[in-house]
Amino acid sequence: INSTFRTFTATWDKSVNVVWYWKGTSIQTNNSVFTASYTNSTLILGTHNITATGTEESGSASQTWLWTISQTQAGEAVREFIQVIIS
Repeated sequence: INSTFRTFTATWDKSVNVVWYWKGTSIQTNNSVFTASYTNSTLILGTHNITATGTEESGSASQTWLWTISQTQAGEAVREFIQVIIS
């Protein structure tokens, strides 16, 4: 399967510190932002959970994507993105 880039972007209405998680592991931090992005080029077959958690003084909010990568008969990757918003 060829490598393909996928960018995930999350936006908040307040300035937050964002931690990005891929399959439960912290992979990136963005401090004092309203919008944060993470680009993943790992094209591994299966379903992957990518979460951005923004935290500030009054609490936190998360946005989660379920990224499913499967192989077609032609051998090319099919990517399905399901966005789940958790407040």
